[in-house]
Amino acid sequence: MDLKRLQFLVRIIDMGSITRAADALGIAQPALSQHVQALERSFGAPLLVRGQHGVTPTAAGQVAYRNAKLLARQMERARAEVKVLAGAPAGRVTVGVAPHSHARFLVQPLLAEVRARYPDVILHINENFEGVLAADLLLGRVDMAFLYEIVPRTGLHYRPVTDERLCLVGRADALFSTRPRAARPLDTVPLLLPGTANALRQVIDAVFARQHSQPHILAEIESFQTLSAAVLRGLGATILPRSVAVTLGEQAPLAMRPFGATTTRAALTLCTPAEEMDSEAGRAVYRLACDLADRTPLTPPAPPPRRPPPAAPA
Repeated sequence: MDLKRLQFLVRIIDMGSITRAADALGIAQPALSQHVQALERSFGAPLLVRGQHGVTPTAAGQVAYRNAKLLARQMERARAEVKVLAGAPAGRVTVGVAPHSHARFLVQPLLAEVRARYPDVILHINENFEGVLAADLLLGRVDMAFLYEIVPRTGLHYRPVTDERLCLVGRADALFSTRPRAARPLDTVPLLLPGTANALRQVIDAVFARQHSQPHILAEIESFQTLSAAVLRGLGATILPRSVAVTLGEQAPLAMRPFGATTTRAALTLCTPAEEMDSEAGRAVYRLACDLADRTPLTPPAPPPRRPPPAAPA
């Protein structure tokens, strides 16, 4: 079977249109349709459903698409391993990052270190939920991932990175009453939280369950950028690992207070498949990631104070 035709199928399904895929590939639309027809004859089943607004994969098309992606990754890895025989590690390495995590402080240094030491290695940073990242690790779609995992999964190896208390962070009036000044009851704090698929959210929900109360949720926000912007604007409070909460608090006059008991902690790990990586590039990036995790402080240093502008001449 022609691997190039499988790559064409992937591009068509990704773009949802044979016409758009033909334009992107620089191929005439009739010629691309003929490649699809040849693939369908080879598989012995239709792969695409054609409609007024584009194409969608059939059940057979989804199977072909998934395996074509895996084949492309394996071919890329094979090319990288051949390059290794003649020099430094090369190829693509996918690193997963759990949102709302301390790993956000490690991504930029990791990119810089990989670029400086292994210029032929391409990092693919994938920020996603723990469940998605763990499944992708088991399927070979992700090489390693920084994630919070409540229940370890068979087939994965977990290297501890940080173990932190969780903190409420938000405007003071959201966390404290004014007369007298005291912590507001936890179930009255207006909260902006990630959805229930998020591992931190599961820890948070467990704390409320132990207290036989319900969180006062204003909104569920998956994007850390959107969530932090809403907290900075004073739209509500949130619950984060302490290092992330402190860094957020440096951007505005926010208040903080511990969340849950002292045993309520978020354990961030660097997770890999239990079997040894078969990619030299992956092993090299993993070593760098471990080294960075060991020497990166939990709370990044505050930026230096800005100097006042020089006085205008008299």
